[in-house]
Amino acid sequence: MTIKDVNLKEITSQLNEYVFTDDVTVTWVLRAHLAIESSIDKILNAFIPRANKITSGSKFSFSHKLELCHAMELINDRMYAILKALNQLRNNCAHQLLSSIKFSDLNKLNSALGKETVESGLQSASVISSNMIDSIQLQKYLIYVLSSCVAQMSAWLALSLSHDEKI
Repeated sequence: MTIKDVNLKEITSQLNEYVFTDDVTVTWVLRAHLAIESSIDKILNAFIPRANKITSGSKFSFSHKLELCHAMELINDRMYAILKALNQLRNNCAHQLLSSIKFSDLNKLNSALGKETVESGLQSASVISSNMIDSIQLQKYLIYVLSSCVAQMSAWLALSLSHDEKI
């Protein structure tokens, strides 16, 4: 057996552990991110003629689309901060191959969502102290937080689509 064979086995093992993990937290982040990107695409398609030139394919990243929505004032500063923090969390999941989410991974998103949302999320997950959060409580909290992000983006989509002024 060569060093190349050992490294290949190790890499294969690590990828299998990452891809086929029992932990669903990373999957939830990725799916929420995809749902929100779909809403951003719909907003851009509603306001920009031939927006499909930038929303389809890989020409514009989530970050580019987010910047464009913010520059066009299709989302406010708070929503922009929330989505930027969610995008950073998604990038950490995807590019650092996180196998699970820890509460500390949510710091920027929690900050963007605000104290009231975080406290409500912790309460809904029956968390007494964020320092003592267990995996089930973290999953419940993450469901609350990601649902909040998706719901807020859905509200922006509904408001945008009902707006008459298009460019």
